Amino acid sequence: MPNLENLRKQAKLYLRWHRDGYHPVAAAIRATLPRYMHLTDRQVLAASFKLSDAQELVARQSGFDSWQALKTGVQAMPTANPTTMLPVLSGAEAQLYVSNVAASCDYYAKLGFVVAFTYGEPAFYGQVARDNARLNSAWSASRSSQAMCASAKCCCRLPSPSTAPRKSASSSTTTCQPASTSSRR
Repeated sequence: MPNLENLRKQAKLYLRWHRDGYHPVAAAIRATLPRYMHLTDRQVLAASFKLSDAQELVARQSGFDSWQALKTGVQAMPTANPTTMLPVLSGAEAQLYVSNVAASCDYYAKLGFVVAFTYGEPAFYGQVARDNARLNSAWSASRSSQAMCASAKCCCRLPSPSTAPRKSASSSTTTCQPASTSSRR
């Protein structure tokens, strides 16, 4: 909602820009005020431009015919409580490489994402979603991940076939099987 004090300051700013010879304000004046339409930018900047002209410019840009109509219209507007809106993600699907997929999913859940799925125990792949955005978290073979994985004695050292995660016959989720010590590097 426009504030009358801010609109006054905007009018004074237009007046200052006109006095300083700022060419973009000349284009705004020509486009908005009918009596300046036939002039060039240089002629607009050379012409007399008073505070009342700047106020009329602000009023017309706000959809009113005059400064007085603007003042009446702004004062008549009800004051409403602004509602805080979350930004809407229009569409994205990113691949993130993380050292801890479960911690990543927990972090994005705090940001309003929903965990769509995770694979493995401990998780080595997962997806979080919000609006039309999808973030795929994949385990990265960083040193901290290898240390965590080795301490859990799991087989997450992909892509070796002997250490690859296997699908459980009873469920549709992937489980992480312990690797034998001979297949570890």
